[in-house]
Amino acid sequence: MRLGLNPAIVIVLFIGLIFVSGCIDQSGAGITGGATAVSIEPESKYELLEDFSEFVNDSNKLVIGNFNIQVFGKTKAGKEEVMDVLDDILEDYDLVSIQEIRDKSNTAFPSLAERLPGQEYVISDRLGRSSSKEQYAYIYNPRKLTYVSSYVYDDPEDVFEREPFVAKFASGDLNFVIIQIHTKPKDAESEIANLEYVLEDAKQSFPGETEFIILGDLNADCSYYKKDELSELEWIVPETADTTTKSTDCAYDRIIVTEDLSDNILGYGIDRFDLEYNLSEEETTAVSDHYPIFAVLDLESS
Repeated sequence: MRLGLNPAIVIVLFIGLIFVSGCIDQSGAGITGGATAVSIEPESKYELLEDFSEFVNDSNKLVIGNFNIQVFGKTKAGKEEVMDVLDDILEDYDLVSIQEIRDKSNTAFPSLAERLPGQEYVISDRLGRSSSKEQYAYIYNPRKLTYVSSYVYDDPEDVFEREPFVAKFASGDLNFVIIQIHTKPKDAESEIANLEYVLEDAKQSFPGETEFIILGDLNADCSYYKKDELSELEWIVPETADTTTKSTDCAYDRIIVTEDLSDNILGYGIDRFDLEYNLSEEETTAVSDHYPIFAVLDLESS
């Protein structure tokens, strides 16, 4: 059966089409007009990997991850079922940065590290303006990586809620420096913009190094951040990713590398531990409200 349209309706629809097409940016970026146009980052040019299991025992590959474990302290460390999942997640990474360690007693993270006998770690001081301070940590595989040194960025202007934690590692001929940060959500724009100064400081602290990685819970999406702009850097995990375990769809967690290192990237992924361990929503969020993210580096490309 064919449906007829009232000519008046056709005219209204036609006018509406003209209006909408006039509001669309000819670059395809989106609708412009009264609201500020937001440039939408394209899909990452790097391959999206379902997992990294095939690279775990490859001496020429490095699996580098990031994980905000969400308020990791004595309470969470006392939940055996949560700790079982955490050590299963962490044991296969060659290097993983950790955020949101909140523990005045300094016992929770060492208890997690004890469950990873093949790994070593380095941890920062407790950081933050408020009484709810956090520590950063790097857990790494000493059979593939050598830890060189680390420092907490000196922030005399108090730009950062939690100053970035900078560390240098070496693997074969590849030397690289990692800058880890957990931004304050409402200050994500300014903190991310100021990471360029942290990068310059790291270059001065480690002269001659050209390979740098910025990663962490940057709160770099949704209502906190609207653009991926850090000059001469490659955003490996795109804003189209969902790094949260809850109903939100946000790419808060990111891995960013300098252009020189981008050729080493084989791909990136979101470590969906809830699917791997067949966890319910409640069991998943008991572990964290973030998924780990990862990137695979090819050492043979160095």
